[in-house]
Amino acid sequence: MVEMGYVSRLFVNSRLLHYFHKLFGIARLLDMSGNGGLRTVLELGCGVGITTRFIASKFAKAKIVAVDYESQIRIARKRNLPNVRFVAGDATKLQFNNNSFDAVFESFAFHHIPGYGKAIEEAYRVLKPGGKFWIVDFALKSLPFHWLVAFEPVHFTKREFVCKLKSNRFSVTKGEGGLIFRIEAIKPS
Repeated sequence: MVEMGYVSRLFVNSRLLHYFHKLFGIARLLDMSGNGGLRTVLELGCGVGITTRFIASKFAKAKIVAVDYESQIRIARKRNLPNVRFVAGDATKLQFNNNSFDAVFESFAFHHIPGYGKAIEEAYRVLKPGGKFWIVDFALKSLPFHWLVAFEPVHFTKREFVCKLKSNRFSVTKGEGGLIFRIEAIKPS
């Protein structure tokens, strides 16, 4: 896995991202996730913990593990979220046992991961049967001039992303949006 470039880090680590998530990102994804009694949650690509704070607030009784690069985790740990353990790691090579989590969240991280298909495989592996995978990301390839955002290493359409989920045995149960899309997928029981 390759670390984010400078341009991406400027946005990802900014206060602006907090407001972006309130309007378009994790807040709307959490609405999709309902109020289920999740006990174990994994967040892939937690960045500096902005999205983690939203997840930890919604699922206050859950044990949450948030994963990202060491450089991001050092900043995220300063948030001192009581039900969250921040772990430096690689979304394409997770260090967790099979069937460990009730749910996995991904928020605008996969377009930073050249091997995002492997990260989807890993999400499937660590989810318990019947576990849910909630995703919000950019369909950068849907932009007419997507090559203008060449600083982002991965471009996919929503349809390509859904196909990648299905090829990894996920059942896609909900999907909305276009350029910014939200998806709910389930690991069959």
